[in-house]
Amino acid sequence: MNNKGFTLVELMVSISLVSIVLVFMFNLLGDIKRESALSNENIDDALNRSTIIRIIQNDWIEKRLTKVSTCEEDGTILCYAFTFKNSTTKKLFVRKQEIEYDNERWILEDGEYNADGATYCSYKKDTGKNYLLKIVIPVIDHKEDNRIHDIELVKMGTDDLVLEGLNPC
Repeated sequence: MNNKGFTLVELMVSISLVSIVLVFMFNLLGDIKRESALSNENIDDALNRSTIIRIIQNDWIEKRLTKVSTCEEDGTILCYAFTFKNSTTKKLFVRKQEIEYDNERWILEDGEYNADGATYCSYKKDTGKNYLLKIVIPVIDHKEDNRIHDIELVKMGTDDLVLEGLNPC
C-alpha cells in the first residue's frame, strides 16, 4: 500500500516540534532585547559618570582648586564646595538618585548614591604643599550585573590646598 500523506500522529509531532522551536526563538529574542536595553543603560551610565568626573576635574585644574569643604543643603546626602583661585565657588550636590554640579544634573535610573560609603583621602608631605586629594562617592546598583560606576575624583598638586570639614580616611 502506497499511502501518500500524513497521519494524525505525524502532524501532531511536527506541530509540537515547531512550537518548541518557536518558544525558544521568542525567549531568545526577548533576552536579546533586554540585553540591548541594558547595554544602552550601561553606555549612558558610563557616559554620565565620565562627564561628571571630566567637568569637575577640568575645573580643578583650569581654575586652580584652593579649598575643599563640606556644606549643608536641604535634600542632599553629601555636599562639597570647591573654591578656586579666582575666588569663585562651585558646589557638588549628591542626592539619593542624582548628582548635581554647576547646574548640570545626572540622574541614576536604577541605583543610588551611597553617602555612608563616601570617602575622602589626602596625603601631604612634610612641606605641606605636595598633596593627593581623592573623593570617592559609591553607587549602589539595584541591578545584578556588577556594574562599577562609582564617582572617583582625584587631584594631585603642589599648591597650598585648604581642606575644611573633611575627615581623612
